[in-house]
Amino acid sequence: RAPSTRGLVIVSVDPAKQQVDWACAYEVTEANRRLTSSRVSADLASLPDGHVVLVAASGEALDALEDHALRALERAGADPALLLRRAPAESLALIGALGAGPAEQQRGRLAAVEAPIPA
Repeated sequence: RAPSTRGLVIVSVDPAKQQVDWACAYEVTEANRRLTSSRVSADLASLPDGHVVLVAASGEALDALEDHALRALERAGADPALLLRRAPAESLALIGALGAGPAEQQRGRLAAVEAPIPA
């Protein structure tokens, strides 16, 4: 089966242990947008402030998410202007810490970011 063009992947890193403590991949479509948006919101809400979050998303996935899921990504430092930009051909790459303000992020055809994981 061909890879999805509607993918969203979120990974949480415990900064004290310097290891991944949670990860989830979602396929966001118009048909499942309500359920998936609720899962994204609930999953991010369950993670503690300070945990590092890595996000990779296709533009199609971002465009299909409901507002409350986009607000949950803002808690990880996502720029609302980048999230709301309707650009299905663009992906999003983000590294941020929950509740810590702006993240390292890029949205574009080949989005990539680098950032240190705080100890």
